[in-house]
Amino acid sequence: MSATSAGARRLGERETLRLFARALRYVAPVRWRFAAKLGLTLASLAPRLLLPWPAKLIIDHVINRGPVAAALASYPGFVRPLLAPLVGLDPLQILLWLLGAQGLLVLAIGFAIAMIYILDHAHFHEGEEM
Repeated sequence: MSATSAGARRLGERETLRLFARALRYVAPVRWRFAAKLGLTLASLAPRLLLPWPAKLIIDHVINRGPVAAALASYPGFVRPLLAPLVGLDPLQILLWLLGAQGLLVLAIGFAIAMIYILDHAHFHEGEEM
């Protein structure tokens, strides 16, 4: 039996916002923890958006040996400042730089996930004495 055949109806925009506001009332007692977790979750997305770029750069400038300077203008604005140090480097140096950058991105993601984990578990252990 589907939801539509059981008499359920779709919520409109206003009803959805009211339901969301009502749900936020349950978060009120822990709003700072909720805000911190939301901020860390959003911050953990930034490195994930950058993860594919080192692989593209390895293919374009290490394997295919394309010059970085010639392709610099074709990259998005947020990537260009990161590529400026690569101009004039040989493919091995580019590879080493990109491997280091990829390692830093993985560490940043791991740090954000660890902080979210710590915030999750701090709630359960607030009342305990050490």
